[in-house]
Amino acid sequence: MKRPVPKTKLDELGELVNNFEPNELLSEFKYARCLRLLDASKQATPKDLWSIMKGLVELSANNLKVANESAQYVLANTNNLRLLRNTIYIFAHTFDMENACKAIGKIVDLAELKKLDYKNLLPMDLGLEFLLNGEIGKPDSYFYSQAVNVTNLEHNEYWQDINEELEISEQDFKNISLIIKGAVLEHNARCLILDYSYLDEEFLLLIYVDKPIEEIIKINEEIFEECFRKDLLNAFNKISYTFVPYDEVQNG
Repeated sequence: MKRPVPKTKLDELGELVNNFEPNELLSEFKYARCLRLLDASKQATPKDLWSIMKGLVELSANNLKVANESAQYVLANTNNLRLLRNTIYIFAHTFDMENACKAIGKIVDLAELKKLDYKNLLPMDLGLEFLLNGEIGKPDSYFYSQAVNVTNLEHNEYWQDINEELEISEQDFKNISLIIKGAVLEHNARCLILDYSYLDEEFLLLIYVDKPIEEIIKINEEIFEECFRKDLLNAFNKISYTFVPYDEVQNG
């Protein structure tokens, strides 16, 4: 009878990361254990794989700048589809719509090059990322690629209608998203849920974060002031971008 192959430090780390609860904030003990395993596995692990592991750990510890930087490294340096899908997850939770769209585009290009089946290649609903990055109005956007549309055609028409009715320029969308990303990273305000609705020509985007109400008020004020300073209020007011406490979801 063969002896079981002993687990590597990377195996242990992978088990830990895969068992993170949705939106979990790591305890000091769990975070320290993850850091020890990251350090112990660094030399023997491909850098793209190690970096995505680090990004997921730092995201769950609310160290959002480090998490985002790790995901950006992976985006720039890997062709591994699984790792690229994980970067989309990190970018969404750090409100990095620009890099989320770049990761989607890279996955689409690789899938076309390798002639892969598009089904289950990407998350189901990608309209919000493309809308907030100002890409739905661009005919050459990956939003219109076959890989994105294979299961989302009807929903994508919904996003096109919203984009046309809002009449916000690509650059204004991008600039507002960059302001919000900056606030998210500065306050370590991980975007736990992005909830949106569109009714009577009004688009509402609720960004749920696990922060005290006083800090959430401050974040909303800072974003408003920065949009005012950069002459973006007209576009900003067409979408009600609002940070709200995550405990509202937990408490029903």
